[in-house]
Amino acid sequence: MSDMRLRTPLFDWHCAAAARMVPFAGWDMPVYYRSINAEVNAVRQRSGLFDVSHMGRLELSGPGSEDLLQLLTVNDVSKLEDKEGHYSLMLLPSGGVIDDLIVYRRSEEEFLLVVNASNRARMTQWIIEHSPPSVRLNDTTEDGALIALQGPATNRITAELGTSNLPPRFHFVGGKIAGIPCEISRTGYTGEDGIEMIVERQQATRLWQSLIDAGAVSCGLGSRDTLRLEAAYCLYGHELSEQVNPLEAGLSWVVKWQKQDFVGKEALQQVRDAGAARKLVGLNMHVRSVPRAGQAVCAGGIEIGAVTSGTFSPTLQRSIAMAFVSPQAGPPGTIVDVISQERARVGQICKLPFYRSAVLKA
Repeated sequence: MSDMRLRTPLFDWHCAAAARMVPFAGWDMPVYYRSINAEVNAVRQRSGLFDVSHMGRLELSGPGSEDLLQLLTVNDVSKLEDKEGHYSLMLLPSGGVIDDLIVYRRSEEEFLLVVNASNRARMTQWIIEHSPPSVRLNDTTEDGALIALQGPATNRITAELGTSNLPPRFHFVGGKIAGIPCEISRTGYTGEDGIEMIVERQQATRLWQSLIDAGAVSCGLGSRDTLRLEAAYCLYGHELSEQVNPLEAGLSWVVKWQKQDFVGKEALQQVRDAGAARKLVGLNMHVRSVPRAGQAVCAGGIEIGAVTSGTFSPTLQRSIAMAFVSPQAGPPGTIVDVISQERARVGQICKLPFYRSAVLKA
């Protein structure tokens, strides 16, 4: 197999715009264009544009597709209407998370799964291993582009480009933006309202440039990570992994216990009955120094957990982090130390999320 990294249909545009390109999950991706802080502010105040074409798009079709997803995911697929989606998880029998994903129902036996780029091969293998002969899996990741427009100016920008029929949250529609056919969904990973567009490869640059010309600001993976942390969204490999179960990660709301069965249910029931061994909390730091993943969290001189993700928040103007701590750790307001190179940096436990958009509160 070639060592060459994959390139999205927008690769040439990113290079022409002098984006800082980095390897990410087998792809060449832009981490920023001007600065991460400026791009975070653009999303919070206006609207940012993200190339997320590296995210895996797996299509399932055929009789038994719904039953397969009922078995492999923790959310209840039977409740989805056509053109509706939901957030979900796939688990190992141990209860550990293989991946978090969005499941969209296109029709009675047609589904689209949007999975993490780093887990695309693993998810494909897992689904195939559990699929009956009647179910077909088609990986369409490299067939087109996936573009996300996030921020309060989203409606204005799309209206300016001739589109007013945007879907409700966690729904999708077929439509045109700037006259370009695309599939439009409404989820997001920034804590702001916004949309995602699946578009053919040859139309990707034209759509992207039209959105830029209408006022969207190009943004890279760096600002996307900061935005998701401000909104306290879990990131696979940090807050989620095969060694972490949904109850520890604060995702019990995704698990639909009334389902007859799903992979990992028995293990999760045992965790629920015994109590999770750790819990995910927020940390507001009293110093600007940014906590890093793996750094110890201590209270009263006793180690109680470890940081999973940390950043400086341009929106809140302070350093923030998420951490797994023991279930006996104190309530919000508890003072803790984050240990870095044997130095203690003071912070306090806080409720999550750190930031919530007024639009998404409504």
